[in-house]
Amino acid sequence: MVDKHPAVIVQCASTAEVISAVKFGNEHDAPISVHGGGHNVVGRIAGDDGLMIDLSRMNSFRVDPTTETARVELGVVLGELARETHAFGFETPLESNSTSGVGGLTLGGGSVGSPERME
Repeated sequence: MVDKHPAVIVQCASTAEVISAVKFGNEHDAPISVHGGGHNVVGRIAGDDGLMIDLSRMNSFRVDPTTETARVELGVVLGELARETHAFGFETPLESNSTSGVGGLTLGGGSVGSPERME
């Protein structure tokens, strides 16, 4: 469905790697796009001939039942988080599609604009 072809895809596993990828993209004047949970089926976030930062390896999270909070990395998908929070009797206040990325839903409200609008 999506026919986009970034020149480079960087699969980051840490915040430090994301920072390095952004610096590299900026130093080489490359358009930067970000792949989180990968739920955007129309591919509006992907770009051609640029650098894509893939956050799917940043998929850890921790639920703290005492404070009723969760710390979630940007590559986590909703189904993974929901299974863990349900074990503690909590619900996730996001959409019902288990394959949606938590990062995109949290930062973009599930509505992602075109790369030109991202800063």
